Amino acid sequence: TLPSLEEAETAAEVVRHARRTVILADHTKFGMVTHSQVTDIEGVDVIVTDSGLSDRFREEFESLDVELHIV
Repeated sequence: TLPSLEEAETAAEVVRHARRTVILADHTKFGMVTHSQVTDIEGVDVIVTDSGLSDRFREEFESLDVELHIV
């Protein structure tokens, strides 16, 4: 999540030009509904998160070939 719409728009533009997209977020961020979106999960290459991530999300990321790192 980002604190402002302007920051989300800037982040989305950076993602559009990136060769690889990595998300670093704790498990509580997944499944949240916010006022803006930086990218679709299909546009993410790597996710780094904690062990609290639910099996539902683990399976979804695996099915989308997203590289998942639990730390």
